[in-house]
Amino acid sequence: MAFTAIAATTFSMAPASAVTDITIRDSNGLGSMTFHDDGDTFTVCNLTGRSAYVIGKIWYKPAIGGDWYVTNHKADAYGGGCAKIVNTDVEIVGNYQMKLYYDGSGREKEIAHSRVFNE
Repeated sequence: MAFTAIAATTFSMAPASAVTDITIRDSNGLGSMTFHDDGDTFTVCNLTGRSAYVIGKIWYKPAIGGDWYVTNHKADAYGGGCAKIVNTDVEIVGNYQMKLYYDGSGREKEIAHSRVFNE
């Protein structure tokens, strides 16, 4: 009597686990942006007492071909609390990068960026 063993592998696309949160800040203390791996949320905070905006942008580059483009962004002006980005699913395919901008004179200026990351 012969038996055949069959192995099955199941892959699931689960939300990010809370293993690798990433925070960026500029050297002048104007703002910060954090990727919260547990739940794939982003927080953008204006850390100054000024009414200027700090803007967090999520950049994405497909794994095969294509250029970098902004998938989502949020601005935070001073005044209690931070802005949250909740509808961006960071996946294992492709590359992501956070960039933080300051808009104090009507022009956005990049003030910090993260390393490239994915799930």
